[in-house]
Amino acid sequence: MLWKEHQPRFALQGVIDGDALPWLAEVQEKAKLGEAIAIDCTRLVRMDFAAAGSVLNWAAQMQELGHVLQFSQLHQLLAVFFNVVGVQEHAQVIPRRD
Repeated sequence: MLWKEHQPRFALQGVIDGDALPWLAEVQEKAKLGEAIAIDCTRLVRMDFAAAGSVLNWAAQMQELGHVLQFSQLHQLLAVFFNVVGVQEHAQVIPRRD
């Protein structure tokens, strides 16, 4: 999937504990049906297991609606965590290089 420069960018940031759906609500509201969605995670510090599980369920739901998802600039440990939880089955997970 090629990502267009004019495509809306969303972000996850800070510490996300428990349900991540409040953080993802804006993305779901603003995304057009079937649109590719890029989520910048540069400023995401930490996420607990429950939040990662809700991201997994949300990503699966969005994929069913025809969206192509990308979580980019994840800290290396968060990228591994996303992959262990299974997010990579429904979204592209791109760690940052620093």
